[in-house]
Amino acid sequence: MPFRKHRQNTITFGAGTSELGEEDYRMTIGAKSIQIGANHSTAAYWATRTILQGINNSSDKTLRCGEMRDYPTMKVRGLIQDVGRKTFTLDYLKQLAKVLSWYKLNDFQVHLNDNYIQLEQYKNVNGEDRRLIDPYSAFRLESDIKKRRK
Repeated sequence: MPFRKHRQNTITFGAGTSELGEEDYRMTIGAKSIQIGANHSTAAYWATRTILQGINNSSDKTLRCGEMRDYPTMKVRGLIQDVGRKTFTLDYLKQLAKVLSWYKLNDFQVHLNDNYIQLEQYKNVNGEDRRLIDPYSAFRLESDIKKRRK
């Protein structure tokens, strides 16, 4: 990897070699420096996750010296969160996205609705209970219906 001379206690990012893909990177961990070779920002980001995971999992919070190459064996790694049947706050979804990135998952799908959302106390104009019959379509992350009724 072509890197310039660096100071001690540094993390240096540089271009990777031609065989590295979009999410592949090489890392050399020395006593006072870490060199990361990546051809794409995604790969560089995954390298930072590896460094943090290594520090987090080490009893003395240090990294062992050595060289490595990391790459995914599957192109798509992810999770679907169904917010159509159970609502979640936007803050929860943002936190979940951070957790997914910790595990180097690259696909997060939020399933918004199936045109079927059971509403509490939903009645039509004749006073009939229509919760299970009339679908209520809306793209929402959390219900504001209870707030509006107060």
